[in-house]
Amino acid sequence: DGDLEAFALRYSTVQKQIKALQEEASLENFINLAFSFMVAGLYTQAEKLLDKAESVCGKSAGIEYSRADLQINKGNTDKGMQIYESLCLNQSLDPSFRAQIYLQIGEIWLFRRADDKALDCFNRALELDPLQGDARLQRARINSAKREFHGLEEDLQNLQAPGINWVFPRNQESAPELIAALSRNLKN
Repeated sequence: DGDLEAFALRYSTVQKQIKALQEEASLENFINLAFSFMVAGLYTQAEKLLDKAESVCGKSAGIEYSRADLQINKGNTDKGMQIYESLCLNQSLDPSFRAQIYLQIGEIWLFRRADDKALDCFNRALELDPLQGDARLQRARINSAKREFHGLEEDLQNLQAPGINWVFPRNQESAPELIAALSRNLKN
């Protein structure tokens, strides 16, 4: 039942994205449809759509970001990270976008249990966007686990400040519980 419902929802989303692209061949519509194909596991179609987007709209950071996501979803994490890293070097990109990319790279390093590399990425993200909640939360987690409490209290306070930007809903949803747990660690 759940699988059938999930399939129906993905199919419906893809159909809506196809209709939007037929109505207007915009970069956003190309990327949205490619993302829908990627989520549905239709990697070849997503790749072809990104190629078509580039031929119609020209090169863009959004297309490259989508290519990185696609590579990671296909299991080519190293190739996806290379694309992300090249985007981070592009100083002309919006700092909050570059911060989001550093966040993505940091999440991959966390998954690989390379906490020091992840911490470096989260620090870079926060240099570019001090209101980046996900990076601040992950930095607080790592520092607490390492028993490095310098700056941890400030991170926990900043996570509760207005205007914090979240990329991953799971981090935003779990933030209050994690802040409470990390605050207890800080007091012990």
